[in-house]
Amino acid sequence: MRVRTNGPARARCLAFLVASAGAVSAHNLPHPKKDAFTLSANGVRAFVDYEVNPGPDAQAMRELFDRDSNGHLSPPEQELFTAYLVRTATLFLKVTADGVPLVFKQIRVVPDRVNDDVRSSALLAVTVELFAPWPGAWPHGWFSSGRRVIIEDRSKIRDEDVPAVVRVMGVNITHTSQGEALPDGAVGGVHLGEGAGLEIKVQEK
Repeated sequence: MRVRTNGPARARCLAFLVASAGAVSAHNLPHPKKDAFTLSANGVRAFVDYEVNPGPDAQAMRELFDRDSNGHLSPPEQELFTAYLVRTATLFLKVTADGVPLVFKQIRVVPDRVNDDVRSSALLAVTVELFAPWPGAWPHGWFSSGRRVIIEDRSKIRDEDVPAVVRVMGVNITHTSQGEALPDGAVGGVHLGEGAGLEIKVQEK
């Protein structure tokens, strides 16, 4: 897992998510989890941002990972903490292409405030960047007739949806089961959840 500390790296990830989704604020959004995807001829790049709202929940989570109860999170404890946040953020993410599941690899992990004092109740967050190539050694022109891609995700709380946006590079989206077309060919206004995935048809430009 490639971990980078909080700061400019997460700010850049958030800027992508917020600009893509048209959100008004990077923090304290009404949804604790949000996704952004970029589809290209090479595969699918995903950004998943997960937040624990400030207050008792954030403080309790910090205390949980203070294994030696010294009031501070050591580097190993921070690593375990970050790994937990990453698992929570990505647990339910699934993308298939013509029914074949894509295999994602972590590209970058950017935690935020995991090194705060254990008594802190400040917001906790992690942004995870992942990439999955299209399955198999499909030849050039695989998209010429259009392919069916299904994106699924949900929050750990079943009745909370996950806002998402899908952008494209070198391919076109010719059909979408939800959301709205944006001027640059992307699809915004998507809300993923249990039983509410996004089905799109992708074709070469």
